[in-house]
Amino acid sequence: MIESRMSRSIAGGLILVGLVVTSAGSAVAKQPTLYSTTTGVSSWNTDTSTTGYMGSLYVKDTKADSRSVYSDFKTFNTATDNYSVQMRLTNQLGSGQTTKAGTYANTWVYYHKGCTRINIVPDDCGSTRYPSH
Repeated sequence: MIESRMSRSIAGGLILVGLVVTSAGSAVAKQPTLYSTTTGVSSWNTDTSTTGYMGSLYVKDTKADSRSVYSDFKTFNTATDNYSVQMRLTNQLGSGQTTKAGTYANTWVYYHKGCTRINIVPDDCGSTRYPSH
């Protein structure tokens, strides 16, 4: 049986994104890598598994401006069929540095959004990306 949480309907057509076949012979959709960027930050997800979901999230500070960056995100656990609460991965390491939020077994990144923290005014955020859709 082939099951994919990664299909999208675009203008009446159907696109299936990267199927991976497990050792048991069933197919699992591999999550695509999507980026959320704006001035000073890049946030992206990865799926490192070859037999199912192993989601990770990264946030990189891309500008030497003394501002920290972060990514708000939520995950989905395929074993328990549950979404996480919204979480925040903060990177205060400085320009050019990357922070990683674990590798979650049986889990994919439901959404993420990279932001640059700006004092007093609203933070500058990239688009919310939904790699699971």
